[in-house]
Amino acid sequence: MTSVQKDAGQPGVNVQTLLNEHPFSGFQWVIFALCFLIVLLDGFDTAAIGYIAPSLISEWGVSKPALAPVLSAALFGLAALAATVLPLLSIALTAFTGTLSGGVQADNFTLRHFAAIFERGSDAWSALTTSFSLAAGVALLTGALGALVAYCVLRFRSRWSLVLDAVSVLPNAMPGIVVAVGLILAWNQPWLPITPYNTWAMLLMAYACLLLPYPVRYANAALQQVSVNLESSARVHGAGPWRMLARIVLPLLAPAVGAAMLLVFSIASRELVASLLLAPTGMQTVSVYVWRQFEQGSVGEGMAMSLVAIAVAALLVLLAHALQQLRKKA
Repeated sequence: MTSVQKDAGQPGVNVQTLLNEHPFSGFQWVIFALCFLIVLLDGFDTAAIGYIAPSLISEWGVSKPALAPVLSAALFGLAALAATVLPLLSIALTAFTGTLSGGVQADNFTLRHFAAIFERGSDAWSALTTSFSLAAGVALLTGALGALVAYCVLRFRSRWSLVLDAVSVLPNAMPGIVVAVGLILAWNQPWLPITPYNTWAMLLMAYACLLLPYPVRYANAALQQVSVNLESSARVHGAGPWRMLARIVLPLLAPAVGAAMLLVFSIASRELVASLLLAPTGMQTVSVYVWRQFEQGSVGEGMAMSLVAIAVAALLVLLAHALQQLRKKA
């Protein structure tokens, strides 16, 4: 039996067989021992700090609540290491190695997975361009709708504005699969003369529905800091509604809405559930591509694509944070 089996013409990785055929190497045992030693020493360190805490309180002249963050820093650091750093390291190692069985060796290092992703005309390149195009479209759409909804809710106080506010944030309470199935049931009807079903528009609608709450909340928070007197003064001096919005409201909302749009782009470019259910035949997004690479046993290319998506998402989150800081300074 080999580590790669075929089922109905689709290759797949049999994990148990792979582990049986490729036992731990000496280097891997060293890594395992070092990880165990780190956990062991961290436990001793935590226990020792508990015994010396009274002495630290008396010598430093601090209270017990003030000492708590110091004592818990190691545990939080270990949890952060296990939850974020180690998975990212695993993804990176898999993306840069030629084969899983080759292990972490210098001669197993390769960039061919990334070369395959960025090759023009490949399925991976098509998935990247499709995801980024849809993410850009939904970011623009939700940014505009979010700013409009926030303005209507805060400036036109009524029962309907409260309903609008509740409806705009309702997707936060719904799983993505519920939204996707609802769109299928709504638009896959034989009596409809025109339907976006089985087109890219269905994905755009699903992303917009799921991610609209982010721009709404960002714009709402920013608009609450804009005094109504600014708009009243503009009207007194003869500015029409559109000029007042363009010259006063939108410039003040731009940093917050821009940050929300970057966040929406980051999430939409790697959304999985709605993409799996609603993607038209022949269309792949980044998340669907990664999913199918795992199904086909091409783990290296899947991890390389994941690493690219993580890098893009991290960059956009940093840009969103920078825009938020710019808004606070303004």
